[in-house]
Amino acid sequence: MGLDIWVGHPDRDGNSIHYSYSGLAMFRRRVAGRIGIDLDRMVGFGGKRSWAGIDDPLVALLYHPDCQDKIRPKACRAAAPRLREVVLELGDPKKDEDVRFGLDLAELMEECGERRMWLHFC
Repeated sequence: MGLDIWVGHPDRDGNSIHYSYSGLAMFRRRVAGRIGIDLDRMVGFGGKRSWAGIDDPLVALLYHPDCQDKIRPKACRAAAPRLREVVLELGDPKKDEDVRFGLDLAELMEECGERRMWLHFC
């Protein structure tokens, strides 16, 4: 079982990627850690620290339910280049599945921004 992430409506013309729920959780922790956020301390991840005041476009991705939700096109447009930058700091895309997933996700987010479509998670 896993998570599907797609541009626009799943039955229409949007591109999509698939990743495991556990993989997404690990990916988020790595990305958050890279930008100085300890997810275990954050609201929504068992902690009490509020997301208010954290000024990084990746918050839209990090503080987001795994399933049955979506991210706005404007937030995707802002997050895509930042995500690409951060995941490339994590390692080599040829050797690291999270890096490949992050680059694919950044591409989908960029497409959402360009096409003014939501990024869906299910």
